[in-house]
Amino acid sequence: MPIHDQGYRRYLGSRAAIGKSWQVMTRAGVLSVVSKRVFISMMLFAWAPFVVRAVQIYVSQTFTQAT
Repeated sequence: MPIHDQGYRRYLGSRAAIGKSWQVMTRAGVLSVVSKRVFISMMLFAWAPFVVRAVQIYVSQTFTQAT
């Protein structure tokens, strides 16, 4: 059938909710970064000061001699 013979036809398929197509691309991008060992090691290194301070605060509040 030639192109000029095709008229307008309504889309009869299902439509996803607004923003669902972006969610697929975002998930793929985030998972590709998170799966790398360098990224995971950098995140652990960045969280280390927080964990150390949290333990220090816990110990100082729990044990009176630690203050």
